[in-house]
Amino acid sequence: MSNKANWKVIYDPIKCTGCKVCVDLCSEKTVQIEDRVENFEFMVCEGTCNGCRKCEEFCPTNAITITEEQDNGNLGKAQSKEVVSYGRVLYTHCKGCNKLMKPFPEVVYQKKLKGQNAVYHEKSLLCPDCRRKVMAKDLRK
Repeated sequence: MSNKANWKVIYDPIKCTGCKVCVDLCSEKTVQIEDRVENFEFMVCEGTCNGCRKCEEFCPTNAITITEEQDNGNLGKAQSKEVVSYGRVLYTHCKGCNKLMKPFPEVVYQKKLKGQNAVYHEKSLLCPDCRRKVMAKDLRK
């Protein structure tokens, strides 16, 4: 009986910002993110992960975890290369210009900032363009 490792990508859509760092780093193209009109979709090509853990290591919001499951010898043979959707994340509206943007996960805000930086939280509700304008205006004061 073979003990070949079967790497599994576990994804948390609550933490994901759709930045695509994982997509850019994945040499096997296991992780995919498709931008849509009102959301983005995170997908995994099952059975292709080589366990390098680059996506897990470099994800800025810790939305990806790689686990190792032992293959009992049959799993490797029957393993498909099917693309499976793991979640759609809806875009939010910028509080400045009302344009659709990728969300800043509340769970990340609470964990990183302990919910205590109201100015930072307010800027997280702005798209990058509006955030730059506000920050430039603040610098001129």
